[in-house]
Amino acid sequence: MKIKIPTTISLAKRAGKVSSGEDAVKEAIRRGTAALVILAEDAGANTLKSITDSCAYYNVKYISLGTKEELGHAIGNSFNAVIAICDAGFAKSIERAINNGGEVL
Repeated sequence: MKIKIPTTISLAKRAGKVSSGEDAVKEAIRRGTAALVILAEDAGANTLKSITDSCAYYNVKYISLGTKEELGHAIGNSFNAVIAICDAGFAKSIERAINNGGEVL
């Protein structure tokens, strides 16, 4: 079964396993609850540097995927530059879908 990334992100959001926005994502990274960080490909340079530096320091995986609008739409917002998946199972499903050529945002 091919896992669709937007559907998996949406399911994680409904399960309460998504943090969105720069401050909330950085807090999830610091607390150790972020299993995977997803950055929009059109995120601003300051956001990109801040989040990737935090991920590198705390050893959290991150990927760039879709636009701010697509990422926001996946979690029911108008746009989001960054989200954190705070569940290892959902994070692995997203990574597996990307590696297997799953449907991207």
